[in-house]
Amino acid sequence: MRFRCERPAHMTAAAVVVFVSKLVGRGASLQTHSWYPKRCCGDGDCFVATRVERLPDGNIQLSNGKYTFRIVPDFPIEQSPDGLFHFCIAPNGYDYDARCVFMPPTS
Repeated sequence: MRFRCERPAHMTAAAVVVFVSKLVGRGASLQTHSWYPKRCCGDGDCFVATRVERLPDGNIQLSNGKYTFRIVPDFPIEQSPDGLFHFCIAPNGYDYDARCVFMPPTS
């Protein structure tokens, strides 16, 4: 199942916006790539989501400022070991698709 990357991120008034403030001072940089499964991550194509929105239609929108993805409710979600939201992408020939999504266990 593939999901298309949307650029730029579109805000809706009804969206509940959750800022991932844990990023500040956590050192969520290239070191986080050490735990991503090989099936998800190639060379620097996994990112910490800096913005998470729960949309009225049940989708979740993840963004890191450069890439934005809408994740449908039945997309396979994996547990994030560091308590942050992450997503991994793969080129699809014209844009990018979400390959893997990691969320904190209480999300």
